[in-house]
Amino acid sequence: MTELRKKLILRRTGHEAISGEDLAKKLESTRDVQVLDKDEGMALIEGEARTLDKIAGLLGLTGWTAFPLKSVRRPDVRPKVLKSPT
Repeated sequence: MTELRKKLILRRTGHEAISGEDLAKKLESTRDVQVLDKDEGMALIEGEARTLDKIAGLLGLTGWTAFPLKSVRRPDVRPKVLKSPT
């Protein structure tokens, strides 16, 4: 059975936190985690849900917070006919 994969956004929240480059190096050394994008203050990672749920504890990340990546469907803004003209 394949494990469910999910994406997380990691955001730097404190000056005492390790840099984004150091964070990416730690994450890339972690099994089942891929760094999709990185910046000095943020990182987008993908991996098995079980691994990502434990990522902060595994790496001892302080000064970083994690948010799940969510997709939002863009609304249809085209005008619609509510009633047919009679």
